[in-house]
Amino acid sequence: MLREPLKEGKMKRMARLAALLLFTAQFGLSAQMAPPALPPQAGMTNPVAGCSEMSQEEREFAAKLLDMNNQTIFCSQFSPGQRQQAMDLAGKPDANGNTQSADDAVSQTMQGASPAAGATSKRKPGGACPLK
Repeated sequence: MLREPLKEGKMKRMARLAALLLFTAQFGLSAQMAPPALPPQAGMTNPVAGCSEMSQEEREFAAKLLDMNNQTIFCSQFSPGQRQQAMDLAGKPDANGNTQSADDAVSQTMQGASPAAGATSKRKPGGACPLK
């Protein structure tokens, strides 16, 4: 069976249809590939919002914290002395000689450890003898 050649009007309609299909397919793919908009979490619209009552230096330190849990602890649970201790520890070498990040300093402050505490253990009065 031989087909007869397409007429000019029919070719234009097919070309328009093909263009329309390509456009809608491209639009549909780009819409699917776009990341979904995430609703803001309660209390997390401004990462350092919990630090609004603190000094400028403390807010700047809090902004350096990459771990949101550390940021929350630093801003809402640490005492002023603990915040100062964490800020003092940041940038100083740890027991291995590595420079401590702000997150490392907050973690170390949470543990109540001082930079030299890892090397020695202190005996509490009235406590059992340490193991050798």
